[in-house]
Amino acid sequence: MELGAYVLGEFGFLIAEEPHRSGEEQLNLLMQHWPTASVHTQAQMLSALVKMANLYEECRPLAAAIFAKHLSSAQLDLQQRAVEYSQLPVLGEEAMEDVLREMPVRILTMVVVA
Repeated sequence: MELGAYVLGEFGFLIAEEPHRSGEEQLNLLMQHWPTASVHTQAQMLSALVKMANLYEECRPLAAAIFAKHLSSAQLDLQQRAVEYSQLPVLGEEAMEDVLREMPVRILTMVVVA
């Protein structure tokens, strides 16, 4: 599931134009797995959510609500990500684009191969 979350966060935009694969549908599908995911996988899911929210306006309120739920999480990694991702819009659109830019192919190849 962690790899699925990563792939949707990085490359979900490639399938978002297909029927029944919009950004919102991808987000909802991803969140169906939240209850059974490990904390590490949930952290990756939050990273995918912030990328989806950046790309798809319809995902912004959904992602914001999920981040808000985790602002005081006992799981510190989830809490930190929720706080940081909630504050990204305050930095402005340009900063968000820089932070959330897709991973370069060279780095991605090293991650997948390793």
